[in-house]
Parts: sequence; C-alpha cells; structure tokens
Amino acid sequence: RICEHCVNETYSDTIGDAPCLDFEVCDPGTFVTVNGTASENRQCRQCPNGRFSSVEGMQECIPWQSCGIGFGLKPGGGGMFK
Repeated sequence: RICEHCVNETYSDTIGDAPCLDFEVCDPGTFVTVNGTASENRQCRQCPNGRFSSVEGMQECIPWQSCGIGFGLKPGGGGMFK
C-alpha cells in the first residue's frame, strides 16, 4: 500500500485506505469560514442578510448597495443569495 499527502485542495480526515477528498466549494451566496488543510475540509457559511457573494470561494460577503435617485442597477451588478 502506498500513501500520498493530500494536496491541491484535497483532504483526508480519516485513518485507513480512503483516497483524498475534494474540498467543499463555497458557492455564490456563501463565504469561506475555514480554509481547508490536508486534514480538514474547507467550511462555508451562507451570507447574512444584507450581504452577498457573487463568485465561488469568497472570503467574505459584500454589503448590498441601494441605488440612489438617478442611478440604476448595472447589468450583471447584482449578487446571489443562497
């Protein structure tokens, strides 16, 4: 049996003969709360009300911005809640 170190966004939190597993993906609408290591999975949490993330893997959620009078929402300038 040959063992290898978990690398490149993979981890193993068990002893035995299981392969390394891929880190959890923090989807839009969530943010990373714990960065993964070779022995611990990445952890994600949903953005709180009034904040958003629009791409995978954000370290924090961004506050929503309300458009004032004379301004409109830029196409594609929205975010996603999950």
